[in-house]
Amino acid sequence: MTTTDLSSISFYGLFGAFILLLAFWLLRSALHSSDHKRRVRASKDLRVHLIQVAQSSEISERQALWRTLTARENKVARLAAQDKTDMEIAQQLQISVRTVESHLYRVYRKLNIRSRHELKYIVQHLEE
Repeated sequence: MTTTDLSSISFYGLFGAFILLLAFWLLRSALHSSDHKRRVRASKDLRVHLIQVAQSSEISERQALWRTLTARENKVARLAAQDKTDMEIAQQLQISVRTVESHLYRVYRKLNIRSRHELKYIVQHLEE
């Protein structure tokens, strides 16, 4: 055998090994991809379930907290959840705007919320 024969055998041997490795890599990628898609689908299903459980437990927890409100705090909170301004609530209940603000401050603290948007969400779910 000549040197050119040996070099061509080496080249084709390396080329064949490369093709074989490429085939294995593609097969592994395909299997990994389908497994990955399955795991992503399963994690999305789990995430949806966990969010539903968290929301239901959060709502029942907030319902328990809602019962700690005084009658006046309850009334002010419900009016605020109806998108009424502090001034409108004060006029309707015949109290000062500052008193409305104080009631809402205590409502937010008791319910562990920070906005009227959250308050509106809680009130809507209390009625379900």
